[in-house]
Amino acid sequence: MARGLLAGAFMSLRRSPLLPFFFLGAAACTGGAVGVTAESEPSGSTASPIARATVIPTSTTSTNAPPDPPSLDQLVATYSGYDKNNDGIVEINQLTKGSADDGRAPGANGMVLAIVEKRIVAGGNPTSLKSRLATWRDDLALEGFGARFVEADLYAGSVHQDGRTLLALRDFVKAVRASYPSLKGVFLVGHFPEAALVQRAMHAYPTTQVNGVDTDDVLGLSINRINPRSDLVLGDMDGRWESLYHQASTQIPRWKVKVENTSQAWPAANSWYASTTYESDYATWEDYFELREDVTWTAGPQADANGNMRLNVYVGQTEPDNPEVTTADAALPNPMARPELFVSRVDAKTVAWQPTVTKTDLDGKGPLDATGKPQTLRYAAIGAPGSILWVTDIAYEQRLLSDYFLRNHDFRHYASLRPPWRVSSIRSEEAQSLTKPVDFDVMLERAGTGWGTAIPVDHADLTTFADWFAMPSLLKMIIAHSAPKYSQVPTPADLAALESAVGAPAFAWRRQSLNGEVTFTPDYAQLPRDQLAFQYLRSVLAGGRTASSMGTFYFHEGCDVTNPGNETETMQWSDAYYGRWSIGDATMLFGNGLSLYGRAKVYNDRTDDFLAGLAGSTATLGNGWRNHFDADAANAGLRTNEFAHKKVYFWNLYGDWTLRIKY
Repeated sequence: MARGLLAGAFMSLRRSPLLPFFFLGAAACTGGAVGVTAESEPSGSTASPIARATVIPTSTTSTNAPPDPPSLDQLVATYSGYDKNNDGIVEINQLTKGSADDGRAPGANGMVLAIVEKRIVAGGNPTSLKSRLATWRDDLALEGFGARFVEADLYAGSVHQDGRTLLALRDFVKAVRASYPSLKGVFLVGHFPEAALVQRAMHAYPTTQVNGVDTDDVLGLSINRINPRSDLVLGDMDGRWESLYHQASTQIPRWKVKVENTSQAWPAANSWYASTTYESDYATWEDYFELREDVTWTAGPQADANGNMRLNVYVGQTEPDNPEVTTADAALPNPMARPELFVSRVDAKTVAWQPTVTKTDLDGKGPLDATGKPQTLRYAAIGAPGSILWVTDIAYEQRLLSDYFLRNHDFRHYASLRPPWRVSSIRSEEAQSLTKPVDFDVMLERAGTGWGTAIPVDHADLTTFADWFAMPSLLKMIIAHSAPKYSQVPTPADLAALESAVGAPAFAWRRQSLNGEVTFTPDYAQLPRDQLAFQYLRSVLAGGRTASSMGTFYFHEGCDVTNPGNETETMQWSDAYYGRWSIGDATMLFGNGLSLYGRAKVYNDRTDDFLAGLAGSTATLGNGWRNHFDADAANAGLRTNEFAHKKVYFWNLYGDWTLRIKY
């Protein structure tokens, strides 16, 4: 993130409280009526190809019935080659019906749209994955869903415009929903562009640091990427997301200013605040959706009559402006956008990396043995590789996805393969300031009744975690301070005991030169210290310790768990390193899970309302996701909480939203 001085006067705003802000409805069509109702788009956007192409001449005397809405076949053809804003960049290269699509009608519970990344069913060896997708289709039919499949080839060029590409895909989903009103949700299978939400919000700080000095009574404007991987944009069919998208790199001002006069309540609407105690700069973001909650602007910094530099801030209104919400959602006790469609994804590309070497060793071996476990390599000193390399592997990616759909099927149909009906929370030794495992177990049990005895685990190190992964429980909670690539868990002193608990050598190698040979030996001392991360989880998977966790639903209390990584701020979704070794994906897929619910931002809240949404006998994970939104939207007490009023926006669901926790 670039930083710089905030110079100049009167930073322009999206709107001033002194000027009305108008939204225009759809213009009337001359000479005909649009055959498919199209939501009005903001100025400068391109109407959907359906709205452009399907025009029905009007007649006051005609008795002809309106034409049938476009079929999925027609929509797939119409949106292939779709350039959303006519800039010469085609966002949707091609859509085709998926191999698992058999044209079935929506079921009693509606329709599910599976959008499968074309790359993972076109290259490598996709036979098993395609077969498992067809099985998943049949499983959904038994549960009252009609599944349709579309394979998508999306823009993956050099321009960083992931958000616009996602909006183009959203146009397609909106058109499908118009033709199939029973559409309940979308499941993304593979690697797809993501929506990055950047929130700009005003805060009143009783005490905070200004230029490194503790200062009382401070008004501030903060800029935060609250979710780089939000599926809300794709699920909220009527939200005003189009107008919030910024593709180009943009400087957004941020500041803190001391409130000099505290004799009156502050902040107050239509008020100026000025002080020589301030700090100001800007944040630079690109390819993002801006949630501009504040109505403020600044003058300065400028020299006052005494020659002191002073920052002047005008506050137009004190409540969040909620630019993304519809009129209906604005009337909620706590206004926020809510998804009309359930949306979730399973993405193995971020963790489908395999160790390799530039040449096999003296015994013709590579880094992994026939069972997929790390092994020792030896080379002549001259010409020996410098290190073990990691490369992407589409075959391994397809295998991870295929395995996911296999355990998805087994969980639905075979009671003997499901984990026991109990919960278990584990807390890292380095997270003792966070909520106790026994208390989180009580929260997990909100998802149902009749639970077996909960198993709280505390003071955990990496050895403890290996044993915990091997202990089957239906719902599992991880309590650990985290970052996009790891959770903080201490490395034990006894590494031999750690390897024994994991059940496999480490996916990390120690290079040594001795007696004219170079060896690469798997070594737990080479793993990132005090980190539950990709290489550790890959070792746990290879050791078979997660085999008994088949069918586990994971919850993670750590920060940034569903953040693909800070490097993604300026990286296209299609870059090989985008989201590399993401801890959220690694935990769910290497932990043999069915889902993971986690937060993409640094914050401290809980998932009670998601869990409460699972309590019904036919409730799906999608119901839990939606209930989390509904509960926060109904909580008027959050409305004026400048930090927490949209905390549900921070959370993401990995895995299949159609799953229930009980069958």
